[in-house]
Amino acid sequence: RNFLSRTVASAPFVAVSQPSNAAPPLNAQEADNFKARLERKFRQPPPRILRQDLNLDFAVLLMRSSYNAVDELDFVAMDQFQKDFFLIRQAEYLPYVNELGPGLVKQGDLVDPYYFDFVSFSQYSTIFREISIDPAVVFEEQQPVIAGEDEPQKFVSQIIKRDP
Repeated sequence: RNFLSRTVASAPFVAVSQPSNAAPPLNAQEADNFKARLERKFRQPPPRILRQDLNLDFAVLLMRSSYNAVDELDFVAMDQFQKDFFLIRQAEYLPYVNELGPGLVKQGDLVDPYYFDFVSFSQYSTIFREISIDPAVVFEEQQPVIAGEDEPQKFVSQIIKRDP
């Protein structure tokens, strides 16, 4: 056990890039494959009732709380989480909007309860996917470097070690 602890502790100094044992990165084909389409077909349709708009600060707080919890628990690299979240949103959006009907969803507007439901579903689907496949104890994550407004965003690799 001490050997393993010393080996893992020295991981930031080892220049080996290995994929983690966490959920493999999602791709567009997997996000919209036969299994995903079949699952959508048997899912209950979203309710078509008029609902009051959400408070924007509260909606943002809910979304950020979940995101921050994922980041704090360190079970997936956050750059991978962002990519997977995007691909799930992309695959799920049109079926969701078509199920509700035209004009009900205001894309990108978190105060819209229908859009908030959609984004929340996508976020929690991504979280479920990431934790249901053996999360890694040690993995590499790309973290942003502070840059000026007119400079392109740069990233550095950082080794993350979470408590098992």
